[in-house]
Amino acid sequence: MTTCCTGTTHKGAPKGRVETLHAFSTYIADPPDGEPKGIITIVPDAFGWDFVNNRLLADVYAERVGARVLLPDFMDGALPGIKCMSSMAPWMIANRPAVSLPQVIRFLTELRKSTELPVGLAGFCWGGKHVVVLAQGSHQLDGKPLCDVAFTAHPSNLTLPGDVEAVTLPLSISIGTDDFVLPMAGIKKIQTVFEKKNAVSENAGRVEIKTVEGARHGFACRADPEDETQAKQTKVAEDQAVEWFGNWFDKLRSK
Repeated sequence: MTTCCTGTTHKGAPKGRVETLHAFSTYIADPPDGEPKGIITIVPDAFGWDFVNNRLLADVYAERVGARVLLPDFMDGALPGIKCMSSMAPWMIANRPAVSLPQVIRFLTELRKSTELPVGLAGFCWGGKHVVVLAQGSHQLDGKPLCDVAFTAHPSNLTLPGDVEAVTLPLSISIGTDDFVLPMAGIKKIQTVFEKKNAVSENAGRVEIKTVEGARHGFACRADPEDETQAKQTKVAEDQAVEWFGNWFDKLRSK
């Protein structure tokens, strides 16, 4: 079973660069051609901003969406590596949402001040809670939400149905049917809430949750790329995020 502390470390050399951005150490991946159509900030899983899987995923989003992708260090120390169960409890205390969410808010506030481009937010596992909270739109700068569009795969620590009932911004969720953190009972709660939201004509298509059959927790960023089934599951989540950000960035830029 895949847990928050297991998975596969991916092979490859990230193509981006590291800079201090808005006072945070940040991995930056730029699109290969032309100006970015938007900016995506990733709030990663527990392995943090310097985990190779997360940087490689930032590269993929930059290339496929045509966005600048930012992967800041929001944590008080990331988990030390795959199969790190003994480190999980103290890490969760040090990086609980009450401590880490203000970090994300601070970064996004400064980012909003610095750009007119659409701002997207992507979160995985630990980062998913932050993304869903920010998709509620209550954290703002000059009356504007700190992000415009959001995506999360296998989010952790959600309070259901309240967290998703409060969502007001475009939000896409990718979740495996075998996720022990968010099992089918929780998935059905989200589906019910999203169906009601999309039934309002002016909100149609602003929220979605898609299930990936057989996928387990962490499948979007820590699956084994040598396993054909797991690789296909990862690609489903990747395609979902790329399509979501691409379509919404186009809509936002055309306003």
